[in-house]
Amino acid sequence: MNLRRLYLAALAALPLAVWAQATPYCAYAFSPPSLPEGTMAYDVDGETLHFSAVQAGFNQGEAWKVMREEGIATENWFAASTSRYKKGADGTVHPANDWLVMPPVYIRADDAVLTWRSRAVCENLNTPNSYAVHLSASGNQLEDFSALTLLADITDDAVGPWVEHRLDLGAYAGRQVWIAFVNTTLNGETLAIDDVTVAGSQGTYAFDIATPPYEVANLAFCPAISFTQLSDQAMGGFTVHLEEARSGKSWTRTLDHLDLHAGESTTILLGETETVSTGDTLQLRAWLDFGTDRTDVLEREVVYVAFRPRQSVVIEEGTGAWCGYCPRGIVALRRLKAKYGEAVLPIAVHYDDIMEVEGYIGAEGIYFPLGFPSGEVNRAHTALPMQQYWDENGEHWTTLEGGFETCLIEELQRCPSAEVSVAAHVEGRTVQLTSEVRFCVPQHQADLRMAYILTQDEWSNPAIDQKNYLSGCGLPFDGFEDLPGSIAGFVFEDVARGAAESAFQGIEGSLPADIEAEQTVSHSAELKLPSVVTDAAGCHVAALLIDHATGRIVNAARASLNETAGMTAIHNANPAPPRYYDLYGRIATPQKGGIFLCNGQKIIF
Repeated sequence: MNLRRLYLAALAALPLAVWAQATPYCAYAFSPPSLPEGTMAYDVDGETLHFSAVQAGFNQGEAWKVMREEGIATENWFAASTSRYKKGADGTVHPANDWLVMPPVYIRADDAVLTWRSRAVCENLNTPNSYAVHLSASGNQLEDFSALTLLADITDDAVGPWVEHRLDLGAYAGRQVWIAFVNTTLNGETLAIDDVTVAGSQGTYAFDIATPPYEVANLAFCPAISFTQLSDQAMGGFTVHLEEARSGKSWTRTLDHLDLHAGESTTILLGETETVSTGDTLQLRAWLDFGTDRTDVLEREVVYVAFRPRQSVVIEEGTGAWCGYCPRGIVALRRLKAKYGEAVLPIAVHYDDIMEVEGYIGAEGIYFPLGFPSGEVNRAHTALPMQQYWDENGEHWTTLEGGFETCLIEELQRCPSAEVSVAAHVEGRTVQLTSEVRFCVPQHQADLRMAYILTQDEWSNPAIDQKNYLSGCGLPFDGFEDLPGSIAGFVFEDVARGAAESAFQGIEGSLPADIEAEQTVSHSAELKLPSVVTDAAGCHVAALLIDHATGRIVNAARASLNETAGMTAIHNANPAPPRYYDLYGRIATPQKGGIFLCNGQKIIF
C-alpha cells in the first residue's frame, strides 16, 4: 500500500474537524523483506504447521512475516500470520496465538486514531479471521500486555476483501504506547494486516534537531534542538536528550518549564560547540522525556560538505517495443523530464527487441527484478514507473506513491559526494570523452568508477511497432489511451546504444582510491558509435560516477554530441512517414481545426 493512500485512509478515519491538521504519528505498509525495525513477533501457540501453510511460504516457529498480495496488478505487501496447523496430541486443531507488536509510538493529542486493514486470505478453507488488538503503555514484552489492554476483538472479517478498521486512542494522549495484533483464528489460513497508521493533530508542541542534514562550509556542531509551542497549554518539566551514535557522545538538559505562547519557537542549547571536519557524518538521535513517558525518537544524519554539488538523478528504465504496458514508463519519463529538467537523466534500456544493447541487462550491467516496465533510480531504488490509486473520483495513475518520482525526490534530497561534468568530441565514428569529478567530501580506500552511456534522443523504424495496452483504457496517459494497440513507426526516446569499453558498471581504475575534499579528478575515455547511430547530433553521452562497492550511482552529468569533426551525418534514406490517428483510427490526412495523434504526441492543426 503506498504512503499517500495510507495517509488518506488515516484522514478518512478522523473527525471532519481535524482533517486539516491530521499528522501521521507512524505509518507501516510492510515493505519487504522483513517486518519493520523495532517490531516484535511471538509464536506463543507453538503449534506445528500444516503442509499447506508451508507451501504458502510460512516457516515453523515464524509467527508473522511479510508476504506479497497475489492476483493484483500493482505490487502490495502485508504482514501475515497463519493458523493452518496439524492436529495436536489430543487429536484436535488448536487456535493460533501469534503476536505482532509494533514499534512504540508517542500519542501527541487526544484526537489520535489507529487505523488498519485486514483480510482473510484463503485458497482451500473458507474460515474468517479472528484476532485481537492490544495496547501496552509499559513495553513490548508479552508480560506488558494483559486482558486489561484489549482494545478490540475482531471476529467478523469476511473472507477475501480488505476490511478497514479504526480505533480511538485519545485516552493515551501524552503517552508512549505499543500496539499488538494477535492472531487467534481457529483452523484458518492466512491473516493479513496492512497499512497500520496512528494519526491525529500535532498536539501541544513540536521539536526538531537544530542541525540541518547538510552543513556547507561550516565546520562546527552545536548540540541543540528547536522547540515550537503549538498551543497555549503550559509546558511542564521535561528532559531533552541528544546523542551521536558513532562517537557515543550524549547531551541532556532538564527544563522546569517553557514560557512560550502558541506559535512561538526557541532553540534549546545542550552543550558547547564542537569542531568537525569536512566529510564527517554525525548520526544524531533526539527525544524528550516526560517522567516515565518519552516521545518518539527523531533520527538525522548530518554530513559536513565543502560545497553542495549540482545533481542529476539517473533513471534507467527497462522497456521493450513488445511490452504493451511499457507506455507507462514512456509517459513517466516524459512527465519527469518536463517537470525536473536536467535534474533527471533518463536512459531507456530495451530488452528483447532490435534496440537491445548486449551486456546492459545481466551480470555485466543491471537487472530489472520487477519486470517490464520498471526502473533503477540511481541504481539505489527499484520501482515501477507509475502507481495506481483510487479516490472519490475513481482510478488514477501517478509517478508518485512509490513510482519513479518518489525515488527521484528521495535521491534529490541526498547530497552527492561529488559533482560531475563531461565533455564529448566526435572524430569520425569515435567519441572522445573527458569527465571532471569535484569532490565535496574526502574519499579513503574508495572504489569509484566512471561509466559512459551513449543514448539516442529519438529513433524510429517503419517496421517497428510499440505495443500499447493502454489503448482505449479511458484514463489519461498523455494520449496513449487514444492510440491503437500497436503503434506503427513509433518514435522511441532516450534509447541506450552502448557504453565506453562496454563497462556498464564503470571502468575499473578510472578514479583514485584516496581523494581530498574539493579536489577535482579528470578521466578520459573513447566510445565507438554503433552502426545504428547515423547522426551523432541526435545523441547524448551520460557520465555516471558509480560507487562500485555498493553499485549506487553517486552523481551524473551528460553532454550532447552536437559537434562533429570528419563525420558525415547519414540520415535514414527512407524515413518513416508520419502516421496520424483520430479517435476512430488511422487517417490519411489531418484536417485543420482538429486534434490528432502522431507517434504518441497530440497534434493540433
